[in-house]
Amino acid sequence: MVPDASVVPGASTFVPGIRSLVRAATVPGMLPDRMILRRYAPFVVALVSILVYANALANGYVLDDRGVLLGNPLVSSLSGVWKAFASPYWPLPNTGGQYRPLAIASFAIDWAASGGAAWWMHAVNMLWHAAASVAVYMLAAELLAPAAALAVGLLFGVHPVHVEAVANVVGRLEPMVAFFGVSAILAHRRGSRWAPALFMLALLSKESGIVVLGLFIAHDLLLVKRPLPGAREDAGAQIKTAPRWLDFFRDRRALYGWYAGVVCVWAAALFAVFRERYFSVPATTFIGASTGERLLTVATIVPHYVRLLLAPLDLSADYYPRVIELVSGVTPSALLGLVLALALGIAVRRAWRPAPELAFGLLWVPIALSPVSNVFFASGVAVAERTLYLPSIGAMLALGWVFQLTARQNMRPAILFSAAVMMLFAVRTWTRTPAWHDDKTYVLTLLRDHPESYRGHLVAGRVLANRGDLAGAAAEYASARSLFQRDPAVFYEAASVEVMRDDLPRADLLLDSAFLVTPKSPAVNMLHADVRFARRNYRGAINSARLALSAAPDSMRAIVIIGLSARALSDTALAESAYHDGLKRHPNAWELRAGYADVLLAKGDSAAALSEATRAVALSRGEPITIALRERASGRMP
Repeated sequence: MVPDASVVPGASTFVPGIRSLVRAATVPGMLPDRMILRRYAPFVVALVSILVYANALANGYVLDDRGVLLGNPLVSSLSGVWKAFASPYWPLPNTGGQYRPLAIASFAIDWAASGGAAWWMHAVNMLWHAAASVAVYMLAAELLAPAAALAVGLLFGVHPVHVEAVANVVGRLEPMVAFFGVSAILAHRRGSRWAPALFMLALLSKESGIVVLGLFIAHDLLLVKRPLPGAREDAGAQIKTAPRWLDFFRDRRALYGWYAGVVCVWAAALFAVFRERYFSVPATTFIGASTGERLLTVATIVPHYVRLLLAPLDLSADYYPRVIELVSGVTPSALLGLVLALALGIAVRRAWRPAPELAFGLLWVPIALSPVSNVFFASGVAVAERTLYLPSIGAMLALGWVFQLTARQNMRPAILFSAAVMMLFAVRTWTRTPAWHDDKTYVLTLLRDHPESYRGHLVAGRVLANRGDLAGAAAEYASARSLFQRDPAVFYEAASVEVMRDDLPRADLLLDSAFLVTPKSPAVNMLHADVRFARRNYRGAINSARLALSAAPDSMRAIVIIGLSARALSDTALAESAYHDGLKRHPNAWELRAGYADVLLAKGDSAAALSEATRAVALSRGEPITIALRERASGRMP
């Protein structure tokens, strides 16, 4: 959102305005002028939000950045701006996807503008964060006093729990959702037709944007009031008010109809894109967990949420098993979590009428957390600091209400205390940002913070494998397996390393273990098929490739393995069937055309084999193997 043009300052008055703000905050008895705050506060919030992350410009690409950005044709080509809307967020061969086309489109635009320069990507992240911080300030300015709104905007801008979302390139999705979501709420307050469009943009940035609909409803339940019948507007008297939410929903039924339409279009897009893929993969913490175990574990996570939102000094990129464990019984931390959740509910109930702004801020937190809370279903994370970006807005609004209440008694101590907290937050943010400098720094930070974390060793294995240290990678994967064995990655990725080390028997054993953990994974089954084929276990290769194909019907590699294995077993009928079915999905795949030609040649159908081989040569643009096959089919080569 952009400040009203009538209050945008000129360059000649900006510095004096900032001085007035500083004096208002430090001179005893002096209160900030409302016009000064409204005029300069958005610029102060944006500037502080950018400066506190200035050292992020030195960061490169780290871990998920590589999977989403580097080597992703949707990002490296400008055509990805529109192709992203028909594609999952994670490119193949990943089985899980999520649908975040607007984020991919923004990455593609950045790539085209910068050639993939990491500093540019980080600079754009900082701008998104600044935009989100200003939007949060503007929402607070409509709910709270100007000084309290400024405190909310600044606290949000420097909050350390946001580092992962801002300092890691793919974390950009969180500021995008926050900016579009808060802007949608601001538009919704005015009944603007822009509200459904902004809601859609939030949804297209990340699926967690669906919570904006819940925030619309919470806003209308809490913050819409009307005078009570018979109430008189006497001079100096406060007008009694009562909720008119039912009438308000009736008046806005058209707007809510648009919201419902947006959700339906979004759901249809999800169905079209993910009809043959997983939309999300549950966190390893909850693999094999019952509903009761999952909910008890969630209760132990609640204190982490409170700590990260209110005292985010101890930060971590890892909240996986051995850091947060699956709980199967009532523990002290689970009881504490239940008490805190109950306290939140009581606070919302008691603030509902006398302090609706406070109730709205408090209610914001669980609504925004709901997609990743693991209460209704197992999400992809147990806890992740980046997912607290949007929920932290509610916490900051609640703190802003407390600041406002305190400032009415004595403004200067409230400002000084808030300034001290902001400074502490800013320093922690600045010192935390370099943790995302590169893969090595990230891994060393992770292992230093949580040496007990299996995921720290898993990530270390990935980094060492990428650097070519296969022995070191194998040792780290072994350490990860010794700590936790319910994550198939500790077996699957270790098997990939063993393949590179030419130890196929060990890779086969590791993949057997991975299969026991996740029997339907196309990635596990496909690698297993490759290993078994290399070991001449053709029956086993066919079985694994079929399992991979059942979960990922577009896997051309699985079809090729089935065809080659069937030919090795002299099962011409199976090979012909595999290639024939594969060509229905991939009619322009020269590998399948070549395999089909070989089968036809084995059957003695030289004319059909020559036709297929000729098409394979054209599609492969003269690959030697297809030329040799054509020569064989034409009889010019034995």
